[in-house]
Amino acid sequence: MHDAQAEKDQGVVDDSIKGKEELIAELQELRSQVEKYKHLEERLGVDEQLQDTRGRLQAVMDAIPVCVSWIASDLKYRGINKYLSDVLGMPSEQVSGKAVGFVGSDPQFCQFVEDFFAMSSYKASTVTTASIKGKEHNFLIVGQKFRKGDEAVLVGLDVTELNRSEKARARLATALEQATESIIVTDTNGKIEFVNPAFERITGYSREEVIGKNPRIIKSGKHDTAFYREMWETISGGGVWNGHLINKCKDGALIEEDVTISPVRDSSGQIINFVAVKHDVTQKVALEAQLRQAQKMEAVGQLAGGVAHDFNNLLQAILGYTQMSLAGLDKKDRRARHMEQVLKTAERAADLTQQLLAFSRRQVLQLTDLNLNQVVEEMIRMLERVIGEDIELQLIAASPILNVNADRGMIEQVIMNLAVNARDAMPSGGQLIIETRNVEIDENFCKIRSWAREGKFVLLSVSDNGLGMSPDVIERIYEPFFTTKDVGDGTGLGLSLVYGIVKQHDGMIDVYSHQGKGTTFNIYLPAVEGSSSPAVEEDNEPAPGGTETILLAEDEEVVRDLTTEFLTENGYTVLAAKDGEEALHLFNENHERIDLALLDVVMPKLGGRALSHRIKAKQPELPVLFCSGYSPNVVRSGSTVKEEFKLIQKPYELDALLWKIREVLDTPA
Repeated sequence: MHDAQAEKDQGVVDDSIKGKEELIAELQELRSQVEKYKHLEERLGVDEQLQDTRGRLQAVMDAIPVCVSWIASDLKYRGINKYLSDVLGMPSEQVSGKAVGFVGSDPQFCQFVEDFFAMSSYKASTVTTASIKGKEHNFLIVGQKFRKGDEAVLVGLDVTELNRSEKARARLATALEQATESIIVTDTNGKIEFVNPAFERITGYSREEVIGKNPRIIKSGKHDTAFYREMWETISGGGVWNGHLINKCKDGALIEEDVTISPVRDSSGQIINFVAVKHDVTQKVALEAQLRQAQKMEAVGQLAGGVAHDFNNLLQAILGYTQMSLAGLDKKDRRARHMEQVLKTAERAADLTQQLLAFSRRQVLQLTDLNLNQVVEEMIRMLERVIGEDIELQLIAASPILNVNADRGMIEQVIMNLAVNARDAMPSGGQLIIETRNVEIDENFCKIRSWAREGKFVLLSVSDNGLGMSPDVIERIYEPFFTTKDVGDGTGLGLSLVYGIVKQHDGMIDVYSHQGKGTTFNIYLPAVEGSSSPAVEEDNEPAPGGTETILLAEDEEVVRDLTTEFLTENGYTVLAAKDGEEALHLFNENHERIDLALLDVVMPKLGGRALSHRIKAKQPELPVLFCSGYSPNVVRSGSTVKEEFKLIQKPYELDALLWKIREVLDTPA
């Protein structure tokens, strides 16, 4: 029994142990299940956090105003942000899983993505283009791989407008750099911040020399304080200033500029800079001044010529009647001496009118082909006596030298007048240089000298190292009766005569002078080919008369009466007319017995030239001799009387008229 009880108890114990073991097993299983559910709960929490993080990241990406995309190594999109979705015009769902090139990206972009995943580097960037909605855009692409390297995020910044702005700025900078106008930019205090190359070229200052300086560095002193005050008040008040400035270059030379100064404002309207655009008009101003001077000289010449012409008619009567009166008086007669003084005075007056005519280019020239070297060399001794021993005379003659077609006496007068002018400019002695050379003037020379024209010329240059002249004096040196000499030391016609002779020879004259540094006159005479013509010797035999019939047309009554009386006394028959129409009427009635027509060039109703044409039309072989204080065809054409026209200049000596008439009558037609 004891054993049975023991077995029973043992069974109970075993059952109890077994139950516990089963319970433990069940507890372990339950714990395992609890752990499993706990792990699932933790994982679910992590997933929720990850989803939340992803949501937040997507929200951030969608808020960024740049293009963001996730791309896998298979070159397919995993996703895009809202900005890129809007740019592409399609939702993210349609883009995910598509190849990078499906949206029309530039092949350059696709190649970049492919190369990027092949790189060991985790970062890369490029600039590429893409066609978005039919328009080309420029993008700056920056790529960043994830840790495993099988995915990457690409950020694209649209730089289309930026590139356009940069190009615009580059074009603006290029325009400023290449502009021919001088440009200065200053701050609001007037300090220079920028100058362009044109400023450097025109002023001679480099950028480094002027940056940070005030524009007064180029101030010339030609404008007063009020001028600059008005300028500053205008621009500082927000206005635009336009005006003319005279500034000074680095080397001291003056430049004239048309200037516009404008304020530069920022987006708020605040003035932040001033910009000055300056157009160099130095050459233009100089040319305009030359033109005004030429026009003034032409007007003065017209006046001088008209006065001289009218005065010559009066002198002709004075000289003629005086000569006729002297011929009838005994030389011992007191009245003869008086008449001789009248004659000398009239001749001096005639010389003055000749100088006025030379200035106005209305005297008649006797043209021959001249070698200027010979002319100057033959004048050397006389010039040395004129200028004095304290002035060294030097001749620099080019060889060979081209000829000029000129009146030898007039050219000698030019040289003499310039030499005398130089002598007076060197009261304490000095050096006078006369130079000749062949020159050819081209287009570039003419561009900066309004008076010049292209062609071949012989240059006659007369230089001294005397007192020189101021610009104000230079402007007036050719005006008749203008002189800087003391009263009684000159007529003021010397340079006027030079000017007129040069112009009548179809030449050009220019002067360079600086006070204290001397003066140079440059005379350009048209060059010709050929040798010089021999001078004509004067005939000193008594003036002959004649028996021919002369048709005289002269509108000045006193000259007409004088000429008629004188020619009649010397054997001629004179048919006198007061104008061209009356002369034509006399010719038509008497043409068969008329042997010569003596015609004044300028007459009312019908001038001498027109009358000559009418006469020649009916009687071509009739000799014609013109007379005048000046020849109008010279005025019209600026050249001399053509060779086929014979002319005697007023006032003339009566014997000279007789010689001229015989020359015309006795020369075969």
